[in-house]
Amino acid sequence: MNFSELSNRRQSTRSYQVGKPVEPEIIKKCLEITRLAPSSRNCQLYHFTVISGQIAQRAARLISENFSNAHIPAFIVISKLDCKPVTAGERDYREVDIGIAAAYFTLAAAEAGLGTCILGGFDESGIQQLLNLQDRILLLIAVGYASPDEFLRSKQRKSLQELVTWVE
Repeated sequence: MNFSELSNRRQSTRSYQVGKPVEPEIIKKCLEITRLAPSSRNCQLYHFTVISGQIAQRAARLISENFSNAHIPAFIVISKLDCKPVTAGERDYREVDIGIAAAYFTLAAAEAGLGTCILGGFDESGIQQLLNLQDRILLLIAVGYASPDEFLRSKQRKSLQELVTWVE
């Protein structure tokens, strides 16, 4: 599968197969690919926490209503490390780097046959308490095998004309 095909195949998965856990080796392979994501000055000022099983089900109750009753086999919790950020002037690039890493993970997971959904709507303090984390949690990524009723949806995106300005 080439990158164009992968980009067209990857979508936010909101329904996962019940009783089919994700093999840790597959998640590890996806994280190995994610490690290769570019980051400002290659500092990688983020941390991934992988949760599954009963802890994942408890975490699912701490996210938005769309998922509160869902069976989600695993989550990748992405934390912003509490350290002096790499800056250019006053700009902190950690959140940009986390977004890039999340994109790498979701594409690696799609290549491995997994469904994912990047989540920003969650009870951060609840997740921190559940996992005994101190660092800021910026994103969760739901991970699992898409349920059979998840079909490949057509992508509705703005046109290039709306998104791009060419300057010569």
